[in-house]
Amino acid sequence: MNADVSAVAAMLRAIGKFNDAQVGAAVAALERGPVEEHVDAEVTPLLTPKKLCERLQISDTTLWRLKLPYVRVGRRKRYRWSDVRSCLEQNQEAEHEIR
Repeated sequence: MNADVSAVAAMLRAIGKFNDAQVGAAVAALERGPVEEHVDAEVTPLLTPKKLCERLQISDTTLWRLKLPYVRVGRRKRYRWSDVRSCLEQNQEAEHEIR
């Protein structure tokens, strides 16, 4: 246990509202360190056509011409940013190969 964790444990005990089990749990959490967040690709929010146009700074006609990958939610189109980005990167690579 390092000095900072010891100081926190001492402060929690001095407050008097925490039992030994609670202090021990707090010390264990501090020693484990921060929890890393895992962002799953399936959890990323879906963009509406309007929001995607705003993000890419294009018109809805240009969006239609690009034929970007989308998913259907009911009868509506929604775009996953990771899919759109990879599609645009592939198109850019293909243009460089042609030139």
